[in-house]
Amino acid sequence: MSFKCPICGKTFRKLYTLKQHFNQYHDGNICPLCGSKHRLITGHYRQTNDPKHRLCYFLRVHRFRCNPAIRLEALKMLRGG
Repeated sequence: MSFKCPICGKTFRKLYTLKQHFNQYHDGNICPLCGSKHRLITGHYRQTNDPKHRLCYFLRVHRFRCNPAIRLEALKMLRGG
C-alpha cells in the first residue's frame, strides 16, 4: 500500500513518512491548494469545506488532535478509496 502526497503527488510506503514529507516541504502560511495566506494554516485547512484541505489538516496535526471523522476520510483518500 502506498500513500500519495495531495500537493506534489510523490508516493510513500508509510503514512508516517508522508506526514514528515508534508511538514517539511509543504509547510508555511500560504495554502498550497488555493494560494490564500493565513497566520495559522491548520485553522484554514480545518475550516475549509473541501476534502483536500481536510486531508492537509490531517497531515499537519498530531493524530490525537484530529477529529476521527476527518481522520477516516483522509485515510480513505490516501488509500485511493
